[in-house]
Amino acid sequence: GIFAMLCESILGVSDEDIINDFAMSSGIAALAELRFNEIFQGKVDALQFSTASPETMRMTLKYLRGKYGSIANYLDSVGFDDSWRQRFVRVAS
Repeated sequence: GIFAMLCESILGVSDEDIINDFAMSSGIAALAELRFNEIFQGKVDALQFSTASPETMRMTLKYLRGKYGSIANYLDSVGFDDSWRQRFVRVAS
């Protein structure tokens, strides 16, 4: 979910649309939980990693902006700078 949120943010999708997209994905939570159990074989709480509320995504966006000033600044801090973001936009568009 976080990766999708960052991708959508780079592409200029509004926070509300990101949150709505994330909420719609909750319909596949059971499938995601099964897959996490297969991958991690009980070593992590699959339910915690496969589901989250829209409010969690809203809080994540708020946290990143509060700590880094913007999503772009966060991405810069992890090495995904403007040149990489521009490349992503070209490929994804």
